[in-house]
Amino acid sequence: LFCISFAAISIGMMVISGIIVVLMLAILMASTIRKQYRELGIMKSLGYTSGELMFQMAFRIIPVALIAVVIGTILSIPLMEVVGVFVCKIEVSALRVALMDMAILVFCFLSAYLSARRIKDISAYELITE
Repeated sequence: LFCISFAAISIGMMVISGIIVVLMLAILMASTIRKQYRELGIMKSLGYTSGELMFQMAFRIIPVALIAVVIGTILSIPLMEVVGVFVCKIEVSALRVALMDMAILVFCFLSAYLSARRIKDISAYELITE
């Protein structure tokens, strides 16, 4: 019973963390797009598509997310031992950890990509008239 409630709390914390990540990436993308509005308009006038620019903006997140995932994975090893001593023993395989790390990276990329949709609103014509 205690392990089941611990699992429910863990899932709840994971959902809250996911929501926070999405909100932070949305704010970061909006700020970046505002700062680079003119450069993005010029790139669109040179032939880049909105999808290509959105991909570039989202891919900028990957190095930072990768470092965060590696540090989080390394720090979770001693934490899981403490949880195993005080709460309940949880068996975790290296494959599952690697798959979860990949899922986190994909989640961050997709969140950033979807947050960069404002790039579609930028037009070269609008920049010329300013």
